[in-house]
Amino acid sequence: MMTTTEGALLQPSSAPLRKSPLIVGVNKYSHDVSCAIVSANTGDLLFMAEKERVVRRKHAAGDAADLVEFALASIQHELADVKLVVQQNHHWRIAPFERHLPWACALDHYPPSYLDEVSLFPHLDSSGRHELSHHLAHAWSVFPQAPFQQGLIVVMDGMGEKHKAMARALRDGDIGFTHDLALTRHKAFVQVPAVLDPLYDYREAESAYYFDGASLQLVFKRYTREMSPPELYNHGFENMESMGAVYSRLSSHIFGDWNACGKVMGLASFGDAAEAERLPRLMEGDLSADTFRIHWDVLCNLPRPNEWREDDRLKTNSYAHLARRVQEDLENVALPWIHGLKQATGAQNLCVCGGVAQNSVLNGRIIRELGFEQVFIPPYPGDEGISIGCALWGFAAAGAIGTSSVSSSGHSDTVRNAPLARRYGPLSPYQGKAYSVEEMESALSAWAPYLIVERKRDIDEVVEATAQTLADGKVVAWFQGRSECGPRALGHRSLLADPRSASIHAFLNGVKGREAFRPFAPSVLAETVPDWFDVTRSDTTIQSPYMSLTFPVLPSRRSQVPAICHVDGSARLQTVREKDDAWYYRLIYAFSALTGVPMVLNTSFNTLPGEPIVESPVDALRSFLATNGGIELLSMGCFLIRRRPFPLDMANVDPALCIVRKAEGVLLEEVVCDAETGISRSVRIARGSDNGTPQWIEMIGGDLDLVVLQLVDGLTPLAEVVEAVLDVLQEGTDDDDEGFDETDVVAALRRLYALQLVFFSV
Repeated sequence: MMTTTEGALLQPSSAPLRKSPLIVGVNKYSHDVSCAIVSANTGDLLFMAEKERVVRRKHAAGDAADLVEFALASIQHELADVKLVVQQNHHWRIAPFERHLPWACALDHYPPSYLDEVSLFPHLDSSGRHELSHHLAHAWSVFPQAPFQQGLIVVMDGMGEKHKAMARALRDGDIGFTHDLALTRHKAFVQVPAVLDPLYDYREAESAYYFDGASLQLVFKRYTREMSPPELYNHGFENMESMGAVYSRLSSHIFGDWNACGKVMGLASFGDAAEAERLPRLMEGDLSADTFRIHWDVLCNLPRPNEWREDDRLKTNSYAHLARRVQEDLENVALPWIHGLKQATGAQNLCVCGGVAQNSVLNGRIIRELGFEQVFIPPYPGDEGISIGCALWGFAAAGAIGTSSVSSSGHSDTVRNAPLARRYGPLSPYQGKAYSVEEMESALSAWAPYLIVERKRDIDEVVEATAQTLADGKVVAWFQGRSECGPRALGHRSLLADPRSASIHAFLNGVKGREAFRPFAPSVLAETVPDWFDVTRSDTTIQSPYMSLTFPVLPSRRSQVPAICHVDGSARLQTVREKDDAWYYRLIYAFSALTGVPMVLNTSFNTLPGEPIVESPVDALRSFLATNGGIELLSMGCFLIRRRPFPLDMANVDPALCIVRKAEGVLLEEVVCDAETGISRSVRIARGSDNGTPQWIEMIGGDLDLVVLQLVDGLTPLAEVVEAVLDVLQEGTDDDDEGFDETDVVAALRRLYALQLVFFSV
């Protein structure tokens, strides 16, 4: 195996980046706020990330202040370097909304961060600020990086841009908004419905585009009528007539979360084919011929909305049949529609984007059945990819007119149909911040009382130790390089395990706090895919580098890798090539050398409730420690990190000499008591966090844990702390009440240590 020096591999360069004028793309005010930055000179993609990674809330919405500030700092640039910002929000137009923000924020309708300059870009005049319509931004997220010169782009979304917003901009000559109504039509263009009723509002549902070289043309546009006021919950999304909206409605019906469509897809495999067939269709028909129908009488009368209980077998079975029904309906509608577009345009290649493109089961069938020569699905097909579409369009538009003032008068016709300025080929998904060894050391220092850290000389030593830990059946957290963009962990912020283990599936779902039915994906050496999976082709041209495709595991191989086999024998693949990600490839190669299996189980590195994939070294350490030993090893840069055992579990520790200390940062203590009895119902404490939002921690041991925490003074040995706690607890206790003993206090200290609220000096 090749060796590489630590300086080249394990430590990002600390040299300042050469300042460059920037073009920024932003998706904001809706879910999955994201930011992408390209050089205005070269078009090079410099950075991309989602707000959720910074503020630690999944699918974070609202303004982009925290994210843009983080993005600019990550590439050592300033707000003044931004020469053009291209933005998108499909709920409402951004420009008029932001004009009214000062008044709205004064009335506390929105938080003060909405007025932050790094979200509003006030240094730019109107010519340097532009908006792109929703489906067009999706299309531009793949158009410049498609690995072919000619092809079809299909956008399947829950809902897109308002038709009236585009029509009004076209009528008024709004030069600050580029949208599909001004885009050149392909000769095979079809609009559904052909005529829109002026008494109703419509939104984009599904769209298709054709490109040949540098030009993009609109091939197909279907609009869905707004069936309910957008002021309702989730903008009336659950009542819209698109494939994505129907699928999402089932997600809400089963799990109470419109954005849990991946769970629906996973649950569908547990549904019985005969039972699902007996259920009435939820959607069916031909999208292109306007015969597509959603059966609202069925949808509105589905039983047991939001009653998912994993321990209720009757309910879970019925939900599984329902999930299979909607999955089959999606495939039965989408596949003929895409095939019809292929025939109408003669396209031999396909790009798929929009939220529905995260359905890897559908994607697998597209690959296997529709006969395209190549299919490209980006790592960020959902709305998190909107920002890169905006940024890449901005570079093309600025190049077409020779200036970043793309919203200036005199250029509108050129800007509306801006030709491709650069054919990138597939861009790396690893576009987040590169953390230095110094930043890792700082995080390790802050959590040092809970860690055993070993520093390795080079990447080969890290790979060797990590591969051996995996082969020993342990779970490893892998934190290397720049963070990946999109919803999937692709080997830079991943939890890894041995796919040969039949028990690791249940164990890892427990570590992550996930439902037991949810599957795990394999990361597999690309050249070995046909030996393990039924890809229906003997060559290695089928690639799934972003975990976008589901294929059957070969029946002869399933018993060898049970941890990555779903209940139907399928797996969602990530194919790994050395030229794309050398470190991760080498790790899998080393594991294969030890075990004979050229893949590892890969899932996202996030273990804390409600939090997304980890971003920073601090995030990684918090998530690692929260598993209380469930993760054996954290491989972070050149560091191998293990959890320090509870002191009383270690040999040669004298409780009389071991000092108990309280961790810093506890802000509040809260006890909720029964009004009549005074008995505490819940006890929790608030601890400070990096983003300024207190982190509430439930005290499982209730009053006992709180008393122990309060009596820790940082000076007293463990043995004396135990005695002091027992003295306090026994005051006022009846003589015949057994009360607490030393074992209970030690158990409380163990819980507090697991929560990183106390530590020990041995």
